[in-house]
Amino acid sequence: MSTTNYVSGLSDFRAAWDKAKARKRSSASNKVSAEGHVNLDGDEACPAAAIYTPADEEFFAAVEPGVRPLVMHLIDALDCITYTSCEGHAPTADGWSPRRVGILPRDAADYTRIYEALDRAVKATKTDVDPRVVELRIVEHTLASEGPDLPCIIVLFDCSTDWAAYVEKVDSVMNAFLDALKATPTG
Repeated sequence: MSTTNYVSGLSDFRAAWDKAKARKRSSASNKVSAEGHVNLDGDEACPAAAIYTPADEEFFAAVEPGVRPLVMHLIDALDCITYTSCEGHAPTADGWSPRRVGILPRDAADYTRIYEALDRAVKATKTDVDPRVVELRIVEHTLASEGPDLPCIIVLFDCSTDWAAYVEKVDSVMNAFLDALKATPTG
């Protein structure tokens, strides 16, 4: 499955990530809703969010707590650039939002290294959770910007139609995946 997202200012974001310094950007900043949605409007309907590098003061707070351990491991241990993440949010009239992390590889070799490490960890993930409740998948993704479209990777904890069962089990699936990722060589 391949999907596409659009990120404005992607080349500046990529350059700033590895320079370990905060970048200059517009005044756009995220808000947090009472339900924990972190996005530009701070509500359940807004699909857009400001993105930050780890050097940005706002970075840690912009990563929702439910997905934060995975995001931080991907950055710290696998040297990934993450450009989006979501801990998962309940269904609304517009649909639901499953837990996920978007990764922007630096080049083709980085893509292969990351994809293979994630794929090995998915295969090594041991859980008793029915995949119809939470399905862990690695999704090939495309990220568009003002420049060329770039291949990306999404770690997706997909959701069945039973949101309550998903919420009850998604943390255990993510933790099992994170344990497998920590035990898997990164190539």
